[in-house]
Amino acid sequence: MASIAELKKQLKLAEQIKDNSKEIKKIEEQISAQMNKNAAAAKARAEKEKEILSFKKSILKEEKASNSLAKDLNKLLGTQKGKLLESLGVLDKSNAKALQN
Repeated sequence: MASIAELKKQLKLAEQIKDNSKEIKKIEEQISAQMNKNAAAAKARAEKEKEILSFKKSILKEEKASNSLAKDLNKLLGTQKGKLLESLGVLDKSNAKALQN
C-alpha cells in the first residue's frame, strides 16, 4: 500500500487531468484506509509505552523498598541489639550489602 503523501499526489494528478470520479474515490478510500492503519499502529505503540512505564514504575518502587530495607538493616547493625544479633549469627553485614545490590 502506498504512503499517504503518494496517494495525495495521485489524487491531485487525477483531479488535474479531470479523471473520472471512480478513480478519485478509490484513491480517497486508500488514503482513509492508510490513515486508519496509522492510527491503529499509534494506538498500539501508546499502549506498549504505557505498559513499559508501569513496569519501570514498579521497578523503581521495589528498588526504593530494597534500599530502605538495606538502610534499616545497616542502622540495626550499628546498635547494640544489632551487634548482639550479628554475634549470634542471626544477622550478617553481607545480607545488607546483598539487599543494596
